[in-house]
Amino acid sequence: MWRAVGDKAADVGDVLQAAEAVPVLSWALRHPVGSAERTRAEAVVDQAPEELVRAPFQNPGVSG
Repeated sequence: MWRAVGDKAADVGDVLQAAEAVPVLSWALRHPVGSAERTRAEAVVDQAPEELVRAPFQNPGVSG
């Protein structure tokens, strides 16, 4: 999953819909500002349509 986040050719929608997307992106976003992990995760989130970013966190069974 993390390789897909870094793959510039990967479809952002597909990455965000993967079962591992929420925990992996949450993990990456907890890294320090400017780190490679956080920068990659922020780029994915910035490219994604808002509803794809919000949807996983609206499910009460998913924690972010």
